[in-house]
Amino acid sequence: MNQAQRLVRLAGRFKNHVTPLLALTEGLVLGGGLLLVVDHAIRGDALSAVGALALTLAAALLTWKLHTTGVAVGQLRTLLKHAPAPAPQVTVVPAPAPQAPDPREKLNTIGTFTPETIPGAESGRIAAAVTTDPDAPFRLLVATKGASGGGAAGRSLALVGSDGLAQALAGHCAVHRIHPSMSQAEFVSAAPEILVIEEDALNGGAWDGALAPQGSQLLLELRVAMASIRAAEGFIYVIPTRGMQGMAAEAMRADTVLVDDEFAARFTAEDAPDSLLKTLGNYRLGVPAL
Repeated sequence: MNQAQRLVRLAGRFKNHVTPLLALTEGLVLGGGLLLVVDHAIRGDALSAVGALALTLAAALLTWKLHTTGVAVGQLRTLLKHAPAPAPQVTVVPAPAPQAPDPREKLNTIGTFTPETIPGAESGRIAAAVTTDPDAPFRLLVATKGASGGGAAGRSLALVGSDGLAQALAGHCAVHRIHPSMSQAEFVSAAPEILVIEEDALNGGAWDGALAPQGSQLLLELRVAMASIRAAEGFIYVIPTRGMQGMAAEAMRADTVLVDDEFAARFTAEDAPDSLLKTLGNYRLGVPAL
């Protein structure tokens, strides 16, 4: 920036701040100061004249600074007075996390299922090329036992076993017999804490063949039921058959409480309190329930 531009800028700033009051004040300061300078000069006191001139210029500069400061303060007050009010602070409350639907509600809302033909099915095999019903266990349970699923109050126990074992356990828990093709829905309905499997019941009745090679689908359904109990931190008791069993039975017994003769001897002493474990042990030993 050259000297001429600086003078123009200074003149602009001076014009913006000059007011009648400032002009009058500066005129009085400069006029009074110059009178003193002339007076000292007439007297021949050059040093005093120079000092008076310096004081006059300093007073004029101080007057200018005070005025410009006052103008700036006034402008600031005006801005603050007319400044828009701050926007109200809005507190954003996060929406509550959606609750997982209760699986048991499906028993009350289940409807019908219409299978659909899978596109591209080969001619002559249309009947086999249809979509499967993912909720078939729930529909079957509702059709046979109603929407309630036969649930009962109290501690819940799921059973794959004989009628005699069910009667013996009924004094300790609400016993729910589980059935092939419906066990998933029965578990949702009853929410059992305990699963009891009598291996002899897997060699006859509804679960017949679950431990045989051709019964892999039944065994898979039973393993899913066992996984549900483990996920709920429940207990699984297996009453082994006294005959020989294959590898499927050995695999099923893993991570379960095996109700064998050793188990029975430990929990069926005469002074042992009546309990679910004692009842299981007595059943293993063939002691009739009281």
